[in-house]
Amino acid sequence: MKTISTLLLTGIMAATALSANAQTWRPSDAPHKHSRYYNGYGMDYRNTGRRYDSGFGRIDRLMQTRCPVSLQGGLVSKRFSTRFAPGDRFHENLWGDQGRFMNGMQLGIAFQPTAWNGLGFRTGGFYEAYFATGNGVRDMGYNRFTEHDLYFPFQLAYNYRPTPYWDVNFTTGLGFNVALAGVYRSWGRNGSVDYQDYGNINRPDRINAMWEFGVQARYDHLQVGLNYGLGLNDHEFYDNARTRQNKVTLSVAAVF
Repeated sequence: MKTISTLLLTGIMAATALSANAQTWRPSDAPHKHSRYYNGYGMDYRNTGRRYDSGFGRIDRLMQTRCPVSLQGGLVSKRFSTRFAPGDRFHENLWGDQGRFMNGMQLGIAFQPTAWNGLGFRTGGFYEAYFATGNGVRDMGYNRFTEHDLYFPFQLAYNYRPTPYWDVNFTTGLGFNVALAGVYRSWGRNGSVDYQDYGNINRPDRINAMWEFGVQARYDHLQVGLNYGLGLNDHEFYDNARTRQNKVTLSVAAVF
């Protein structure tokens, strides 16, 4: 009888101990959580928060840059437009050829400081060269004309991200072209080099001011853009009408 009582008492004490242990047990005490397989042994779950880090993390870092810098090259085209009367406009190049453009290339660097809300300011410095070999140049006794310019934009910008991978900029503001030199060349033994005059009667101004409108679309480091400049100052080709120089730019840029 004493033996049975002893066994019962031992059983009650063991049950009480198990109950106490059950109340203080924590999930972190589970021995299987110490296994390498529970902790993802051999697996790569490097998640960036919204997607796996498969290269898009660098795009996010680029998009969040508050002052992107771009190395830009492109094609430029300009012509002079004169409005004689409502509905009567005459478009020409430097030599009076109707409807003809002066075409060239552009190369430079741009900066765009941008606030957290997408508003920013776009500026930079560019070199432009325009080339012509048409009838106007040949009629003057030359084979080629080259104009060397500098271009400086001062534009307001708005940055818009339609997706995590694309970045679109809308820009508007002032742009200035400064003509450094216009050079006429003729080939052959009796070849010659002469220079274009600027700012005289019936000559274009050395400085051309424009109000510009542009859009640039970027994916990762690659950006393409289109910009149109509406001339502001009168180049005084004619006494009774204003002549303005308008310009179109198609560009490709590497953004950092």
